[in-house]
Amino acid sequence: MKLTVLGSSSAGNCYILQNKDEAIILEAGFNLSKLKRALNFNINKVKAVLVTHEHGDHAKYAKSYEQIFPLYTNESVIAAKGLNRAHKLEIGKKFDVGGFKIMSFHADHDVECTGFFIGHPEMGNLLFLTDSATCDYEFNHLNHIMIECNYCNKVLDNNIENGLHPYVATRVRGSHMELNTTKDVLQAQNLDKVYNIILLHLSKDNSDPKFFKEYLSATIGKPIKIAKPGLEIELENQIY
Repeated sequence: MKLTVLGSSSAGNCYILQNKDEAIILEAGFNLSKLKRALNFNINKVKAVLVTHEHGDHAKYAKSYEQIFPLYTNESVIAAKGLNRAHKLEIGKKFDVGGFKIMSFHADHDVECTGFFIGHPEMGNLLFLTDSATCDYEFNHLNHIMIECNYCNKVLDNNIENGLHPYVATRVRGSHMELNTTKDVLQAQNLDKVYNIILLHLSKDNSDPKFFKEYLSATIGKPIKIAKPGLEIELENQIY
């Protein structure tokens, strides 16, 4: 199973999980033409689009996506984007699309937001969590983790001293995941069989990708990757 990152920032978010026969799309923050090119125009393989919340960098193109693909999201996205074909998610209820098994759970953002636990025989189990200030869940049998690491307090405090409006900082702290929170969430999981940890949605101004990668790799004891446009990773279900 290959992961392809189209984008992972406030400019737009979209990720593809695909093999030669089927795919799911995570987030609808890029237009259809870019998505189709990334799929080599094999759009019939797409089994589902999963959208976490209504903000434009994640859901801007949800209306056009739902015209072509089965789209699954929460009630606030359906209302905000005027969707009429989307499937409304039931938190905690598992559902199957193709070979993928999916379960949604609550994320902690400033609007209704959803995380996803996704399984497939080719990759094992993947946790997808973005735009969430915290996470109180512990997940079993994880093999891959895609998790937000948006900012760190040191950089944010420095930006406030240099003119960042305190209101902006308050919103960031209340709706996005800080470096040490990401560390704590990761450490709360059983990482014995986790092969990939990919950091999502790093703030352009309030993060330090090189430091984040080195710090988390040292504290978690696992290799860390940063999601950026064009990144491709093979997500394998290794057998122990």
